[in-house]
Amino acid sequence: MKLEAQKLGYSYKLYEAEPTDQTSPYLWLGHSLGCKYIALLELLSELEDKNIRQLLDGCAGEAQAKQIEDSLQGVDFKAISLKNQPSLLMAPAIEGIEGAIPIKSLANLFKALGIDAKPSVEETRCLIERSPAFGLAGLMTFGSDKIAAATIQWLQPVLEQKGDIIEPTLPKLGHLGPLGFANGNQDISKTAIEVLRRLLEN
Repeated sequence: MKLEAQKLGYSYKLYEAEPTDQTSPYLWLGHSLGCKYIALLELLSELEDKNIRQLLDGCAGEAQAKQIEDSLQGVDFKAISLKNQPSLLMAPAIEGIEGAIPIKSLANLFKALGIDAKPSVEETRCLIERSPAFGLAGLMTFGSDKIAAATIQWLQPVLEQKGDIIEPTLPKLGHLGPLGFANGNQDISKTAIEVLRRLLEN
């Protein structure tokens, strides 16, 4: 990453910082299905302290646990750790393949063929519920959002049990509200910056 940053002419000091350093400037911002990937990285951070089977026990089947274990052989978990790094989950949608394919009939066809996002919604929820992580996570919701509603209804009480969660709601916006922030609606960026600032102070 450092070499790529240098090649593009960017400052590469960021990439030399220790990811677990309390003073490192890392933070995460996810929207919709992107929040699922941040959550999975957060869960992988636990593998510094426990083995894969401990993490997956009761949430994933034996065959999937073995497949995950094999695919993570040789991974430096410290290098991908999100410890001490705040994350803001904006209109999170922890879904299966239907979250990536908006045409319901096409998503159902893929599912019928055995193609779906993994881990499944149920497995991801199980892992998050059992995880001691997510203490530095903020949740940002939009009042007219129907797409993330089910995830938020489930996730909000789970995150509240894990620590102080800041939960501003922008009532007039729908799920795709962040896509229009450059066209005059500065509430999203101002709110996101404020949440991240408060998370960094924790």
